[in-house]
Amino acid sequence: MKTYFLHKNENSRDLILFFSGFCSHFSHFAHLKSEENVLIIYDYSDFNFELDLKKYEKIILIAWSMGVCVASKILKNINFYKKIAINGTNLPINKEFGIKESIF
Repeated sequence: MKTYFLHKNENSRDLILFFSGFCSHFSHFAHLKSEENVLIIYDYSDFNFELDLKKYEKIILIAWSMGVCVASKILKNINFYKKIAINGTNLPINKEFGIKESIF
């Protein structure tokens, strides 16, 4: 998996973690603005997520599409201020509830 800080604000102790969807790239979200730190996670070719989250006081998780499944698998022990899931499922590759295998 890859990460990219869309916004970095040294004066903020808050972080928005955004797990993007299948085939997303950080450039798709470059037009979004924020005063908070915003880290985009994308390209789920592996599930290696190594980031020290202890320096942040408030962490908001936003997960979209495939990111809902990935975030639910790797972020089980984090105390989030808020969690938002958008159009995702814990069955990412599934004929009825996810992306069809032939498309994936």
